[in-house]
Amino acid sequence: MENTTTPGGGSTRRDFIRLGGAVLGATSLGGFLAACASDSGSSSASGSATAPAATDPATPVEGSETAVALDGQVRTVRSSEVSWLWAPFLVAEQAGFFADEGLDQAGEAIGQGEVAGLVVGGDAEMIVGSPVGPMKATLAGQTLTTFAAMVTTYASNIVITGEAFEAAGLTDDSSNEERAAALNGLRMATTGPGAGPDLLIRYVASELGGLDPENDVTLVPVQGGGGPILAAVENGQVDGFCLSSPTSDQGTTDFGMRYLFNMAEDPIEELVNYLYIVASCRPEYLESNRDHVLAYCRALQRALIFIQEEPEEFRSIMEGLFEGVDPEIFEVGFEANKGIYGSSIVPTQEQFEQAKEFLVLSFEVQNQDSSGAQALEFDDAFNAEVATEAMAQVS
Repeated sequence: MENTTTPGGGSTRRDFIRLGGAVLGATSLGGFLAACASDSGSSSASGSATAPAATDPATPVEGSETAVALDGQVRTVRSSEVSWLWAPFLVAEQAGFFADEGLDQAGEAIGQGEVAGLVVGGDAEMIVGSPVGPMKATLAGQTLTTFAAMVTTYASNIVITGEAFEAAGLTDDSSNEERAAALNGLRMATTGPGAGPDLLIRYVASELGGLDPENDVTLVPVQGGGGPILAAVENGQVDGFCLSSPTSDQGTTDFGMRYLFNMAEDPIEELVNYLYIVASCRPEYLESNRDHVLAYCRALQRALIFIQEEPEEFRSIMEGLFEGVDPEIFEVGFEANKGIYGSSIVPTQEQFEQAKEFLVLSFEVQNQDSSGAQALEFDDAFNAEVATEAMAQVS
């Protein structure tokens, strides 16, 4: 991505995202198509690492009614195994909400940043992740529909080594612009081009730091999630990374790294209330399997309610999933991330408009045709009807 800061106009380009509720950035159309081709040609999602087994579906959650079992398995893909970003989905899975709604749901972690191609190619039914991939697929003529909202904070964090932090002359009181400018010359690990962490670094570098992320920052894609990224830090292969808690917390605790941007705890003003994690599927699947999508939405809405109303039970579920994470690091992550989740699964027109605005910007700053993004309408990429119906069915 080219530098998105124009002379005298940097703040103007950020004005549209001050209202909250959108997704940051997008890769080029050609890059997305390449990612889809790569994903679709890879091994089936069924061969990927799976999440820990859900609670026994034969035991309904207290206060719920067991639904009639729906035919067929619903496969959900996400980029990494366990993260605070996936908590609504993981709670629905682990607390038995999917099973209680009659769904045979199988969640799978793929180990790469962009997984939309798996759903485009029919290897899975659902994506849990950023709306960027689905919106780009839609522009590429392979429509995916975002139907449920979950996380309303851009909670991927940017950390760099203590040496890099000191070399840049930063302090705890440094401004966001000074912190962003410190990315100049650094090797920053991400989960891959077009994924949320990659887009956040590009945004911060260009909009806040006045840098060209293509030339001033070396973006290093690392597959496999937090473990391989921390290993790259330990081996001196990168100077920092962007990823959610607890990996970012482990970086600061175990490797003496420093936060440039702790987005869960102290987000950049322009990115407050961003719609960051959603559920998406193929429109033809939604049309022909509406009962499945309704049940899926009910489970997610119940998870959002559970997170807000049963914080100790939520803590217990996540603590069981973060196996091997130091209890102190877990506690830091829990306190920082417990407020990043929305209260409603219904995606809004405002969230779509901000996502569309940034899509247009992403094409224009790369001197690419933005007419397709400009013509995109809410109904082309988002569907609020199913989530609205599901919310009405959840007491």
